[in-house]
This record gives sequence, structure tokens and C-alpha cells, in this order.
Amino acid sequence: MRRRPARKFTSTPADPAEAACARARRARRHGILREEVNALRLACSLREHDATLWTLLAFALRRMSRHVEAAEALRQALWLRQRAGEHARARVTHLLLAAMTAGLEPTVKAA
Repeated sequence: MRRRPARKFTSTPADPAEAACARARRARRHGILREEVNALRLACSLREHDATLWTLLAFALRRMSRHVEAAEALRQALWLRQRAGEHARARVTHLLLAAMTAGLEPTVKAA
């Protein structure tokens, strides 16, 4: 009797935003930038107040050389962080935005 190959157990997320994030991660692993951006845009539209998703979208757009859209997404993330009172994260997001708009490679050292 022949054995079947083992399969990975994958469960589909019940939340559509989580499913979009999973698609974005999969697309990034495979190097499909357009699919990653589209999935992250969908996730951002489903979870408008999630600054982390907006930051991920900003860097995905930057990898596609869409710098203006990337800066807009990062500004949205900064606004959300300031509004939520996440001052330390807002400061880091501000530094990332400043580096991105200056055309530098955005890196932030931990304080």
C-alpha cells in the first residue's frame, strides 16, 4: 500500500482582514509585489484604524517604487498612532516617514 505525502495543515482565517494579511505574506514570500499591495490595501480598507497595516502597506508600496503613495500610507499610520496615544510608536513612525521622504533607507535604532 502506497503512502500519501504529508500535507501541511492550514486553516483559513475567519476574519477577512486576516485572510488578506495571509495573502499578502504569501505574496511577499513569492516576490509578487502587486498581489502583496492589493491584499494589504484590502486589509487596510477592512481595518481602517490599524496603524500596523498602514505601515506594512507603506513599505510594500515603497518596494514597488511608489514613493508618494508610500508616504501617504505612512502619514496615515502616524496619524492613527498619534490619535491612539501611542507616542513612542508615533515617534518611530515619524522617523521612518522623515527618512522615506528624504529618500534614505528607513532604519530606526531602538532607544
